[in-house]
Order: sequence, then C-alpha cells, then structure tokens
Amino acid sequence: GADVNVLMGQYGAALDSRHSHAANLAAADIGWNSWYELWDGVDEAAVRANAALAVGALEPYRPKERRLRVVVDDGWQRGWGDWWPNDKFPAGLDGLATDLGAKDIDTGVWLAPLLVAADTAVAVDHPEWLVGDATYVHLKNGKMRILDVTHPGAAAHLAETISRLVGWQMTLLKIDFLFVCSWQGQRHQDVTPMQACDRAFEIIRDAAGEDTVLVAVGAPPLPALRYVDAWRNGPDIAVENFGPAWAFLPGELRSLAARLPFCMATLCDPDPPILRTLSQAEVGFGAWTVAAAGGALMLSDDLRTLPGERLAWGLDDGRAELALNGKPARPELLFPAEPPSELANALFDQIEGLSRHVVPVVWQLQDGRRVAFNATDAAIVVDDGTTVPAHAALLLQ
Repeated sequence: GADVNVLMGQYGAALDSRHSHAANLAAADIGWNSWYELWDGVDEAAVRANAALAVGALEPYRPKERRLRVVVDDGWQRGWGDWWPNDKFPAGLDGLATDLGAKDIDTGVWLAPLLVAADTAVAVDHPEWLVGDATYVHLKNGKMRILDVTHPGAAAHLAETISRLVGWQMTLLKIDFLFVCSWQGQRHQDVTPMQACDRAFEIIRDAAGEDTVLVAVGAPPLPALRYVDAWRNGPDIAVENFGPAWAFLPGELRSLAARLPFCMATLCDPDPPILRTLSQAEVGFGAWTVAAAGGALMLSDDLRTLPGERLAWGLDDGRAELALNGKPARPELLFPAEPPSELANALFDQIEGLSRHVVPVVWQLQDGRRVAFNATDAAIVVDDGTTVPAHAALLLQ
C-alpha cells in the first residue's frame, strides 16, 4: 500500500484552507502571550513590562520583515460576552496598542466570541440570541450560553464585537472555545452544526477584514480552516492549578502527529515553550516541539521573573528558524509498533507522576535534519545509536 506519510500529505494538500486561496498570507508569529503564567490576573502594567522584555529576548530571532506581536489573553475583559476592557487596563486596548505600535510591536487579544456568561446583559436581555437548550459549563467561570449566529441580532452583535476590537488596533484575534459552534440545540434557523460553524467563522472573518490575523483555538478544523490564518492543534501546554508540568508536554507532540494534515494546510500553533520550573531537558523537549510545528514562536512566561539562563534553554537560531518556517516537520514512523492499551491523559499522568503518552520518536525537520524525542521516563537508544535521556529531545547526527 501507499506510504502513510504520502497519503497524509495528499489529504493535507486537498483541504480547503485560507492558505490555499488568500492573497495575503499571514506568517508564523513571533512574540509574547500573557496566558501561561499571568493567567486571568493579567493587567496592563504586566503587558507593557513583558512587551519591553520580549523585544530583548526575541529580537535576535525576529525576521526583519516581521514585527513582534504581544497578545493579551483572558483576563482583560469585563466578562465573558462583555468584551470591553476592565479596570486593570486603564488605557484600554486601544491606548495600549497605540503605545506598543510606536515601538514597532503589534497587539493581539484573546476572546471566546461565541460564549456569553449566563448573568451578562446580553444573555439576560436577549435570550433569543442564544442557542436554546445548550449550556457550556466553564470549570472556573461557570455557566455559559452560546450565541446563535443564525439569528440576525446575534450575528450583528458578533460582527460588532469583532469590528470594535479591530478598531482598537488589535491586529490578531485569538478566538477560543470555538467547538461550541457545533453544539446541538434550538437555533433560529434550521441548520446543521457544521453549517452553524461555517456561519460563525464567516461572520468573524468578514467583520475582522482580510488583514486581521485570526488564530482559532478549540475549533473543528474543516469549517475553520477556510477562514483562519492559524489553528491551535493541541491541548493547553499548562493549566493554572498545576502550573508548568512535564505531563502536558508530550500531548503537544502527539497532537502534532495526529493532526499533521491540518498543519500542512494552515499554520499550526503549538502553544509556547514553557521556560520556567521545568528541567533543562524538558524545556528543550518543548522547544523542539514548537520547532517541529513550524507555526509560531510565542513566549508566555512572565519575563520579569524568568532567570536569564532559561531563555537559552529554549531559544536558539536553529529552533527559532524552524518554528517560524510555516510548515511542520514529519515523523518518520507515524504509528507505534505497539499501540497503547488506552489513551493517555495529561491530568491523570500529572496526578500519578507517570508519562504514558506514546509519540513518534524520530522526526525529519523542515530543513532535512532529524530530531529524536523521548517522552518516556527512561533513556532510549534510537536508530543511529544515540542515547536520548528521559523527557528530552536531541538533534541526531
């Protein structure tokens, strides 16, 4: 039969994506995102300070034709569905973007455009805008309702929200929790879940305009890829309850392998390399995963407190160039010789102190070199005789 990597490549090439028809393709981003240490406690002062430090950390790796990008993640808004800056951002997103833009830094922002907290004015005043009998329960923020984009009022509200953010000079929108577009429920129009998703992405793209970068997170790929510039291909790289932990790293690599055709069709955002707390080998494993994805190089530690030597653990010219390549690396053997008896779960692995993810070991990088990943708890020997320590990645000779 045909080689599975050839078949995956053919499938990826056949996918209908924005990258196959857009006139101005977005390049892989380089910059800093507030989420993975500041969480929803982020404030304007922290963003400004980290933006200045990110310039120093990333300038050696920034292609001359690309500007650094700072993304303000969850925590800037008054509430989910109430997408206006809160008191922690006294200059507003517009003022922040104006000041960063004067330093040649672009600004992006996170939002969950289809979710509305059940107690917001939108949910209370316009129940007809919401998908009937559909509720999403966020582990931290409680009950959320889902915008019914087939309702003209809800569609107009969504478009106005996106247009307002773009008007505040948000050149990138990180749109999250998009899986809810497909949830079953009573809609104003009788459409399939995938038609509802397509409608949502179309509204967002039209309101954002052609030049705004859209990064889709938690999104079904087939309807999303036609409209977005980049797609988060894996789970979160850390969670607030645990902070940085090894157990979450192998899942990013497994997700890259499992979703490789989509990463051939768009920019795959692998989440940032986590530089704090982890061992040097683990930081390197995460950094090589980011390099293998080829879709972005974003830092997300609080650079005000990060020890300087840890930057070098995750950043160097070779890995930075691959991370900004725009195309993914490919595993040499996509499927394990012995499939696992059950799928791994990062939360369970973290709680039990185990490493049970099964991932492809040897990958061919975008420049033709090879790298070996060891996601297990013991050293392994790869085909050229190189010993790869536990929780580590090594470039092969």
